Amino acid sequence: MKEFIKYIFIVIIVICFFESCSKSDDDNDSKKKVIAKITLKSLDDIDNGVEIYANQTFNFSYVNGEVSKIESDNYVTSFNYDNKKLLSVTYGKENIDTKKISYSNNKIIQTMTLETMTEFFYDEANKLNEIQSSYIESNFLKKYSTKYFFLENNIIRTYKEPFINPNVEEITYKYDNKNNPYKNHNINFRLIWGFETYNLSENNAIEEINGNKTIDYSIIYDSEDYPIKVTGTDKKTGELWTEYTYEYIKI
Repeated sequence: MKEFIKYIFIVIIVICFFESCSKSDDDNDSKKKVIAKITLKSLDDIDNGVEIYANQTFNFSYVNGEVSKIESDNYVTSFNYDNKKLLSVTYGKENIDTKKISYSNNKIIQTMTLETMTEFFYDEANKLNEIQSSYIESNFLKKYSTKYFFLENNIIRTYKEPFINPNVEEITYKYDNKNNPYKNHNINFRLIWGFETYNLSENNAIEEINGNKTIDYSIIYDSEDYPIKVTGTDKKTGELWTEYTYEYIKI
C-alpha cells in the first residue's frame, strides 16, 4: 500500500511538472519578441589604409510593452507615450533636447526639435512616401528630402536629396524572407528611431547598392528566423562595412 501511494505521489508530481512547463511555454508564446540589446560595429574612418571601426552598444528598456529608454555609452534616449501613442523623445540624461511629435489620423506628420523640423508624407496606401527635414536657421527653406519606394512591405529604393550636394543619392535594396528585428515594435517608434532605412521594412536587407558600392549582408538567424548577427561587407573589396549583433527578450 505504501508503495502504491508513493507511486501515485510521483505520478502527480510528474503531471504537475509537465503542466507547469506547458503553461510556461504557452505564456511565452503569447508574448511578443522585441530587441533587448544591439551591438554595432561600423567602419568609421580609414587612416593610411588602416580601417578604423566604431563600436556601440544599445540597451533597450520597456514599459507597458513599449520602448521607454535606450542607453548607449552613458547617453540616454527616452520615449514618452500616451498609451501606445509616442508623443515625444528626449535626448541625454539631462534632457539636452526634446523631439515633439504631431499626428494626423494616428500617423506621424511632423516632429520638432530646437533646431530641426521634419515632415512625413504618405501615399494612398498609407505607406511612407517621403520625409523632409529642414533647419530653423535656414528658416525651414532648405530641405533635405528622402523618398521611399516599396515593393509590398519592403523599401526597395530610396532617393536622398541633400542640402549641399546637388546630386540625388539613389540606394536600392534586396531582402530575405525572414523576420525583421523590429517586427513587433511600434511602427511610430520605428519611424523615429532606427539605424537604417530598411528597419522600416518587413524583412531584412541582404544587399544594398549605392552608386558603385554594393554591400552584401550575411545573416545568422535564431530558431524563430530573427537575425542574431548581420555582417555587411563591401562586395568589391571584401572590407567589413558594418556588423550588428541582436539580443531579444519576450514581453
